[in-house]
Amino acid sequence: MKKLLSILTITSLLATMPIVMADDNITVTIDGNPIEFDVPPMIINDRTMVPMRAIFEELGVTVDWNDETKTAFGEMSGIGVSFTLDDIIMIKNTVPTELDTPATIVNDRVLLPIRAVAESFVMNVLWN
Repeated sequence: MKKLLSILTITSLLATMPIVMADDNITVTIDGNPIEFDVPPMIINDRTMVPMRAIFEELGVTVDWNDETKTAFGEMSGIGVSFTLDDIIMIKNTVPTELDTPATIVNDRVLLPIRAVAESFVMNVLWN
């Protein structure tokens, strides 16, 4: 039930993005609890970007980083995703998906488009 509430919360965040984007004060709520970030969500290339580690760990995703390849990884329940900095391709279980904005680093944190977060794990839980 908790995962379903998380899915519904993130889905409603996605549905209200145009309203939120006008205000650069972006908040993220999971299960009714606001998430605190050391680097706040922000608009980059007209896309809402969120810190990967903070939001993935809140969803129960294991996160790792390869400094040599500048690639961030997330894994949960047999689903693995990877994002290489400044690359518009997200790999999900060996399947490439093109994103409209690449992962980037701001103040030593990997930021992802919120859509990539939803496509990584949230949508999978919703359909299973």
